[in-house]
Amino acid sequence: MIYAEDDSEHQRRVAIVMSQATQKSLVEWRTVSRYIIPAQFYSCFKNTTVIQVYAPTNESTHDEKDDFYDQLQDTCDTCSRHDVVILMGDLNAKVGEDNEDMEGIMIG
Repeated sequence: MIYAEDDSEHQRRVAIVMSQATQKSLVEWRTVSRYIIPAQFYSCFKNTTVIQVYAPTNESTHDEKDDFYDQLQDTCDTCSRHDVVILMGDLNAKVGEDNEDMEGIMIG
């Protein structure tokens, strides 16, 4: 398991859980913040960079949210342009007020 190094409570933090076989293909990883961890994996065709995120919630300040998205953009910008890049995680997104007929795909 890879987790943010400043993570003492293991709450509202990001982590990457992987099998031992996947760990063998791990090239490098780093902690950008408690919300962002990029990890690069070797593949026989193209390397893959996974950016695992946990976005700040609505209780966070605007500055915290802005900092998160600035750090995320910087992280994406530093990825090798030759890698396959996968951005995944909990983005805490909510679109609009009307969630009717979306119950099957949205958890509120």
